[in-house]
Amino acid sequence: MALHGGNCARGGLVAPPCEVDLSSAPDRTITRLHVEGIRTAAPQHIAVLIADLIRTHIDRIAVPCIADMYAVSEGDLPVILADDLSTWARRATREIHDLPDVEAVSFLAELGELPPELVPGALREAIVPLKERPLAEVVEAVSRLEERFAEVAANKVVIHRQPKAEAKAKAKPRRPIGEPSSDPEAVRTPKPRAPRASNNGVDPARAEFIRKDITDRLTLREYAERGLKESILAAGVKHRSPYTDMTEAEILQEVRRMERERKLRSTGGRWVLR
Repeated sequence: MALHGGNCARGGLVAPPCEVDLSSAPDRTITRLHVEGIRTAAPQHIAVLIADLIRTHIDRIAVPCIADMYAVSEGDLPVILADDLSTWARRATREIHDLPDVEAVSFLAELGELPPELVPGALREAIVPLKERPLAEVVEAVSRLEERFAEVAANKVVIHRQPKAEAKAKAKPRRPIGEPSSDPEAVRTPKPRAPRASNNGVDPARAEFIRKDITDRLTLREYAERGLKESILAAGVKHRSPYTDMTEAEILQEVRRMERERKLRSTGGRWVLR
């Protein structure tokens, strides 16, 4: 299948209409990454979900996922995460502009399959320069999308964050030492403790999960050399943990133990396997 564009100027002469063969178009449905839940996640989970995506070219990311990342980049995020997504959005916009004609047509077609309210403003603006292409099919695809977007406003992403002051206000005030409790249940029923199977207070099963998750993550090709930031590493373990009460302190305790055992090392603020 060939796409036909306008006349292409070559050396001041008017050449026959441009043709682009679509038979060589890449299959965008096989190798692309897609992550669910980016729009609805809390900031610490967003950082985990996009850890691989922000280093991946857009031609390897599913279009709905690209839309989600642009949408979240417009939200109220913590400074570091906002900077990371802002940098990604600028790079992704350049990559959209650099798409070959065949891939641009495919990208625009898939973008048109999304509900218009899910296409954020930054992504709508990113496709506008494609109208300068000489290929008529690209220009027409952008024009059709602009007409759809003009009728429906983009949804705004609300980032769910709990202010530290609010979290502290919800904390139950401590009772002064020596003062009896006014709650009879607090006296009768002691708080159950989580089972611990070792003398140093570490549950071997939980420790084994943490160590295995860290090792598996840092063995991946994209992290083998440059590693992961401590905050991202800990957030990822906590996100994947089957233990709902797992804390960052517990995870970092195992990280330090693995460092003492010479299984991990820190370089440039990142943890890598030895």
